[in-house]
Amino acid sequence: MSRAESATPPLLRRLNAGRVLDVLRSGGPLNVAELAAEAGLSRVTLDAVVEDLIGLGLVAEVPKSATDGARGRGRPPRRLRFRAESGYLLGVDIGAHRLEVVVTDLLGTVVGGRERSLDPAMSRPRRLRAARRIAASAMDDAGVSPSDLRAIGVGTPGIVDGQTGTVTYCNAMAGWSGLCLGAEFGRGFDCAVAVENDANLATLGECWQGAAHGVDDVVLLLAGDRIGAGIVIGGELVRGKRGGTGEMTFLGLLRNTDSSESIEELLRAVVRTEVDQLISRRQVQGEPVRTLLSGLAPLHGVHVDDLDKTLAAAQRRQRTAVRQVETAMARTCAVAIVITTLVSPELFVIGGNASASGDIILPAIRAALDGVSGPGVEPPQVAVSTLGERAVALGAIRKALDLAVPHLLDA
Repeated sequence: MSRAESATPPLLRRLNAGRVLDVLRSGGPLNVAELAAEAGLSRVTLDAVVEDLIGLGLVAEVPKSATDGARGRGRPPRRLRFRAESGYLLGVDIGAHRLEVVVTDLLGTVVGGRERSLDPAMSRPRRLRAARRIAASAMDDAGVSPSDLRAIGVGTPGIVDGQTGTVTYCNAMAGWSGLCLGAEFGRGFDCAVAVENDANLATLGECWQGAAHGVDDVVLLLAGDRIGAGIVIGGELVRGKRGGTGEMTFLGLLRNTDSSESIEELLRAVVRTEVDQLISRRQVQGEPVRTLLSGLAPLHGVHVDDLDKTLAAAQRRQRTAVRQVETAMARTCAVAIVITTLVSPELFVIGGNASASGDIILPAIRAALDGVSGPGVEPPQVAVSTLGERAVALGAIRKALDLAVPHLLDA
């Protein structure tokens, strides 16, 4: 079939419907003249598309108020809105230690949600049952039935095949490698299911509603119980050929860097200054440093047997304890240097547990990035996640939203 023959009226009508929905979803209620101009459609074409969308329940007329007729002569213009309540989305974050579900309308407005802690040693069947139960509870709380769902987004650690919804590799949860998570979780739901790596979803969430809103080139470091990075370039998520972009397979190398290397010396100088200031301000025993040493241990590899004792010793400037804090901070900075140097983003966001220690990590990372930036290369801005632990679930909603609208228009 030729290109001209494939551009049938039904296809054009569907494309035009998508344009109208995009305008109404982003711009709020509009009259028909405004909507036609924004969508770039003739009035005749717009009227036909609007009737289709009203028939599908996706668009509705805004009721006329009593004052509309008093503003001028003639009939008030017809105003239209997107019916966000015509369907709902489910965002699911299944981690090794934590499970969260968020329910939203078709504009992404949260109408319900639940979360709970998980045992990292939990079996695959039990973890899936827990996810389904908490999803059902969150929907009940919001008054949403399974038939109201238009799409589901699911986040998980590991490498994900986005086409099949299969977790091809995951070492964080028992029996998770090889799991077709889209099919397993989607049982009982008559809607599309999208599965994505958790760091990728956290990045989408921050770009949509968080610290990276409006930024096209972003790297997010998800650190703590889970480790990974999400990369957005030119406003598009970068997944790589097999979905492995952002997997932190190089961490072991960073933990054994030759101390004679210049980058190691730079990091030592930077963190020595930062830790000395923390000690001088008597803040080394505060929550940000505690999070750095305990919450981010999987990232930097520094493990302490007695956290209280170690931090008290560091406050007294006991050298072994101070060195542990410095090493943890230096290795965290090294990760930031590696991923930002490769990608050169406009913004670097710290997410996951790392955001709780942002007050002490951010100055060190900024100084380290300034130190490695060459001529003509500006270091990225650095920020802490504003969505916190909910970033993955909201990113799953964003993924579900992108999936839902095309399926709605298939009607």
